[in-house]
Amino acid sequence: MFLFPKDEDLSKAWAKQVQRTRKDWEPTKYSVLCSEHFTRDSFDESALLRAQMGIATKRTLILKKGAIPTVSPRVGTSAVGQLSTSTSRPARSAFAMRERKRKVEELLAESVVESSSFASTEESMEMATDRHGTGTGTTESRSGLPDRLDSNSYCQHQDTDWETTHKDTVKG
Repeated sequence: MFLFPKDEDLSKAWAKQVQRTRKDWEPTKYSVLCSEHFTRDSFDESALLRAQMGIATKRTLILKKGAIPTVSPRVGTSAVGQLSTSTSRPARSAFAMRERKRKVEELLAESVVESSSFASTEESMEMATDRHGTGTGTTESRSGLPDRLDSNSYCQHQDTDWETTHKDTVKG
């Protein structure tokens, strides 16, 4: 449930939307609308994603600034004049739950791709710096791969700590 905004212009816009189905209705300082009156793009996606991933948040749905309710029941339907006052959620279908899970997995996969492309950009920048003689002395061939690596700058063991892998080269 979302309280009517304190901003006068935005509150009037909300009231105008409600009055499309309730002609003489006027909001009070306690008036609220449920999430069903807003389109999906009216909500902050990051809060929704955190909630779907199981990260604790105060609220699952957070309206974006300036969001205006645009979803209202059509005149002539049984829902007109019966705005929901219930706080219980309707039962979720298995399909809807699977679809949400698929979207979360897709967003996570995109996030991993973005972070790995960021890492490879950083590595490219380091290699370019090294090519100009300001780094560890590694040079780069035309293929983009290092021509020469000094013994302390390269580790084949990704899952082990550098110092434990190269104990004999570490001087202490």
